[in-house]
Amino acid sequence: MPFAGSQSRLATCLISSAEEGRSQKTLGKNLLMVVWHNTPDAARIPEVVEPGLRVSLWVGSFPIESGQSVWVELNIRKPDGTIVAKTQNAEWHSNDEGRHNSYWIARTGMFEPGDRVEYTIHGKVRDQEVADKDSYGFDVS
Repeated sequence: MPFAGSQSRLATCLISSAEEGRSQKTLGKNLLMVVWHNTPDAARIPEVVEPGLRVSLWVGSFPIESGQSVWVELNIRKPDGTIVAKTQNAEWHSNDEGRHNSYWIARTGMFEPGDRVEYTIHGKVRDQEVADKDSYGFDVS
């Protein structure tokens, strides 16, 4: 298995090809890159987020290829209802040559009590952008 996690969850990703100028759903075998998160090999640390704790979002990508980039788009809902949008680039961390995976870390920083954070994982290689079809979130208690 080339990448960890659920193949059915990972195999279908939303892609946006600059060359085609449109978005479509397609199977992973047609993608130049697949990204995932919230799996044993690509987790949120810490799992339970408390005020003042630094949050790191691990992301996996397949296959290993130079020129890739990964980022996280976050929407932070403050207790007063305002929403702060933020994009956080991920740093490449390592490759797993056996699985042909790369691993990335997006360091999102700290959050305040009462924040609700929702985020999506994105990647790009050559002219193809990909996004994990799932979105994620957590409350800061």
